[in-house]
Amino acid sequence: MSENCYSLNKLDKLKLMIFSGKGGVGKTTCAGAAAMYFAEQGKRTLLASTDPAHSLLDSLELNISQKGEPVKESHNLYVLEMDASRELKSFKKNYGEILQDIIDLGTYLDREDTKKFFELSLPGLDELMAIIALTDLLDKYDYDLIVVDTAPTGHTLRLFEMPDQMIEWLQVLDLMLEKHRYMASLFGRYVPGPPDQFIQSKSEEILNFKSLLSDPQKTCFFPVVTPEQMSINETKRLIGALQREGLTISEIIVNKVLMGQDYCEFCSSWKNHQIAMLAKIEQKFPDLKQICLPFFPQEVKGKAALLSLADYIFSPKHQNQEYKREILAVTSARNPSLPTVKSTPRIGPEIAEKKFFLIGGKGGTGKTTISSATGLYLSSKGFRTLIFSTDPAHSLADSFGCRIGNKITPLPGGKNLFGFEISPHRALAAIKEQYTEEIDAAFESVFGNTGFEIRFDREVMEKLITLAPPGLDEIMAIMKLLEPEIKSEFDAVVLDTAPTGHMLRFLELPELAREWLGVFFDLLMKYSGVVKMQKTAELLVEYTAKIRQLQTSFTDPSLTTFIGVTLPKQMVIAETKRLLDGVKRLGINSQWLVVNSVFQSDDCSFCRQIRAEEKQYVEKIRMQFSGYHTVEVPFSPRELKGDELKNLIPHLWQEGGGEK
Repeated sequence: MSENCYSLNKLDKLKLMIFSGKGGVGKTTCAGAAAMYFAEQGKRTLLASTDPAHSLLDSLELNISQKGEPVKESHNLYVLEMDASRELKSFKKNYGEILQDIIDLGTYLDREDTKKFFELSLPGLDELMAIIALTDLLDKYDYDLIVVDTAPTGHTLRLFEMPDQMIEWLQVLDLMLEKHRYMASLFGRYVPGPPDQFIQSKSEEILNFKSLLSDPQKTCFFPVVTPEQMSINETKRLIGALQREGLTISEIIVNKVLMGQDYCEFCSSWKNHQIAMLAKIEQKFPDLKQICLPFFPQEVKGKAALLSLADYIFSPKHQNQEYKREILAVTSARNPSLPTVKSTPRIGPEIAEKKFFLIGGKGGTGKTTISSATGLYLSSKGFRTLIFSTDPAHSLADSFGCRIGNKITPLPGGKNLFGFEISPHRALAAIKEQYTEEIDAAFESVFGNTGFEIRFDREVMEKLITLAPPGLDEIMAIMKLLEPEIKSEFDAVVLDTAPTGHMLRFLELPELAREWLGVFFDLLMKYSGVVKMQKTAELLVEYTAKIRQLQTSFTDPSLTTFIGVTLPKQMVIAETKRLLDGVKRLGINSQWLVVNSVFQSDDCSFCRQIRAEEKQYVEKIRMQFSGYHTVEVPFSPRELKGDELKNLIPHLWQEGGGEK
């Protein structure tokens, strides 16, 4: 291992530092520590969050001044939680008229037809615009460095796919304008105007952004992983996806590693589990330099704690082989069973009669594990149960130790239990294929090859389907829940959802999707005399009805319940409040809150420190969420997977009742 990490060697040219990884691995804290460190080194540093569920201010305990002023703790440090919706509103305000001019000039569709259609196509691109706004800040506000705290894996991967979506969106606009250029050239010389300048400038911004991301001299990616199997597997998929996008990764941060020796039997068993996982990290990421960070018994918050953590990341004295000799000192402790949590409620068996169980929370709270245990419980009661993963970064297969994928798959542990991981891209492909086929056939039968200008209208109509709002594919995919094979064959469906920001957007999408499909349908019907699109229209009607049915099912308390999952940590509690408020706003029934991974051991100084802090947070949860039934699940020194998931059931569910 080199004495200095890559980012320090290249610091003179480095402009962008991005922390990414599975939820709960400590991305926000690592990003905060890095930003504070460089600010203290005299660099004008912006710490920015692109996570829709921001937690920077919750976790760092920094005093934020007015916008544009540095934080009080460090005069070179600025903090910004990106407001994607605000960036989208600004985009519409600045360029709305230009967009309409392009549409007016480029197609036979009128302004009334297309205005709402384009407005409904923009949501989802708002986050890309927020990222582009960040790169603009490098020049406009003369920052030396921007440190980015990203959303959990699934959302981050979609974010890095968005530049290509935006380029495709701009290509549709350019195609519309091409017809006007052609027609104008027939009567004289075409003079480029504001619409041309808009397309060119936005295309350049996107290409510059992609170039910045793929330049290892200017951009540094830090994947953050913890010594846990699910975190390792997800990080492996994340790094692979980023590398396929042409991004360079040189280091990996291994966070929350037990480095001491003076542990009780419980903590020693925890360390033994980590040792096995650290060996897997060495095996899975042989080409990446590892930066190991210790597990701190208290949450890392405030300037002093952040700089202490940064010292482990960037100081040469910590980047050597000493930690490995300490970590790999194997103890002989056995693996104890989960301790019993006394005097805490369990989820009432009466809710087992519901059809849909939405399990949600901040990344890293254990949603997939709780979803898996819930599925095992329901199947043990005779309910034919499907666990349905909606997280773009699936980990359900990791939880059960088997392959699942985009098909209904029997899961180990119960004859009534099945799993399914949605593949959103496939779902939208069917309607796109049907639409394109009908467009080609319709224009061929009506116009044939009569008139060069008709070609533009045909190509524009073909491309309109590419303007579907990002996220529509996920809604199309989840409509599989309404297919006869699931509606009739399964008594219960457990949805293992994405982390907070992505999940709330996902739950809000049905209304947007229904509106978009409706506007698209109206567009086809208005011009049905010109192009016949019967099969596509029928699909749109079918999908719109299914989305309405999905909305009705999720907001019906007799059919659906939402079970929140949180941790006894300050930043998780704050995000849980926003999540539960969002679920309530959407009209989804929610009465139960699982407080996961509550520490019980107090046999050594280390675990006593953890337990003392957590007891305060558990009490805070009880008070802050007094309207919910809280269920405490004990911390396990090892990950619970496969058959071991059954050990969670007594901690989650009351015995008795609920049998089919």
